[in-house]
Amino acid sequence: MPLYEYECLNCEEQFELLRNIGDSDETVKCPSCQEKSSKRVFSIFGTVSSSPACAPTPAGGFT
Repeated sequence: MPLYEYECLNCEEQFELLRNIGDSDETVKCPSCQEKSSKRVFSIFGTVSSSPACAPTPAGGFT
């Protein structure tokens, strides 16, 4: 089940919820103010690898 990020349009609280993909765009109740005025926000994800081939490179792109 994916983890989605939401932001409340009422109090601007940001929170995360585990939800089914089909339910991701349905409105949710804000855990802070209890209003149903939240929108899903774009989020990025990180990964971890023990392989040196996947290690980050310096800003120039070359090691």
